[in-house]
Amino acid sequence: MGKERLRLNFEGFGVVVNAPPESPFHRASYQLIGGGHAVNGATKNTGFIVWTRLNGEKIYGTLESSGPMKGERKGTITFVGGDGSCKGIQGGIEYTLIGVHPAAKGTAQSIVKAKAHWKIP
Repeated sequence: MGKERLRLNFEGFGVVVNAPPESPFHRASYQLIGGGHAVNGATKNTGFIVWTRLNGEKIYGTLESSGPMKGERKGTITFVGGDGSCKGIQGGIEYTLIGVHPAAKGTAQSIVKAKAHWKIP
């Protein structure tokens, strides 16, 4: 694709560590998959994310992000559904992804600072 272009696919896992107890994301884990491309170090990514709550219920979202390959990237998540008590969830998340030094060669880790807003009918 040339030195200035890159195609990437990614999979990520994590846990929510700072949501209040009344939040549907309190102590939830998540998995995301996605892909994107970079031109001269600037990325555009899209993907899908699933949160699993302590009781096993799931919340689903689509994500988009853009920014430099290294450093901070801004993104949004739009909730597209849920099950159990989260069925019909609406809203989304604005987030900043902050890259950190990788723990092992060929991997990537990050910190995510996020602000969520939701409504459950």
